[in-house]
Amino acid sequence: MKIQMALITLLLVSIIAVNIQATDVCGTYDGDSTWSLAESPYNIICQIVISGGASLNIEPGVEVNFIGGAIVVQGGIFAYGVTFQNETNPEGYLAIHATGHGYIKNCYFEGSDQSAIYFPPTADNVEDFEISGNTFDGFQVHTIPVQGDSISINITYNRFLNCNVGIYIYNYVTYFPSRIYNNCFESNGTAISNNSSYKIYIENNWWNSTNGPSHIDNPSGDGDVVYGNVDFLPWLINPDCNTGFCLPGNANDDCTINIFDITYLIKYLYLEGPSPINGCDIEP
Repeated sequence: MKIQMALITLLLVSIIAVNIQATDVCGTYDGDSTWSLAESPYNIICQIVISGGASLNIEPGVEVNFIGGAIVVQGGIFAYGVTFQNETNPEGYLAIHATGHGYIKNCYFEGSDQSAIYFPPTADNVEDFEISGNTFDGFQVHTIPVQGDSISINITYNRFLNCNVGIYIYNYVTYFPSRIYNNCFESNGTAISNNSSYKIYIENNWWNSTNGPSHIDNPSGDGDVVYGNVDFLPWLINPDCNTGFCLPGNANDDCTINIFDITYLIKYLYLEGPSPINGCDIEP
């Protein structure tokens, strides 16, 4: 009996040792690679570069710790259900460059003193990079800063919580054909800051208030702050930020639309075709 207990104890210790042993990663990836759950957690001890033509697939459940550098994406990155953590590394982020492509879906980013996903000046002409279903919690600078010009990003169904700035567009961006919709912004210093002169469309997002975002063009708005030349109409008023989103548009529960949304009605009913809230009555 004592021998059996000793063997069981040894087995348990071995399993725990395997689970807590981290995989250190560093350097350039010139071919296709996978970070597997079996080898998790992964500690980034110096800069990782995914070369153009190469790709990195990160399996669901993997934990990535930014200790000594960033992940520079010049090729492809595909991450689903991954936890990214950074407590002390000032360069611990994903940097998506001009030839970067792929997606970051249903991942959790734990806050740091820097950014989560960065599009630097060399990110010009990035096409259809998808950032969807993620949670960004407690970032102290710019969670998703964008410096690259003429890039196309799909930022959808994400949660931005307790961040200093959620999405930050730099002043020299002249073209930003990206889609930012169906996101939840909750208790951020600034949800979106557009410092460029280019108008950015940020419709159908939840701004932490049924009155919409705090913005100069929304006098009654008391939600998270939105800055700059943006189109935030309509906004979500009844989202479920954990499982999905309910009502698209600034519509009340009885399916009436505030008079403030008349520009939205004209835009969709007469200029752009059917509205997602067709059949609603206009509230006088």
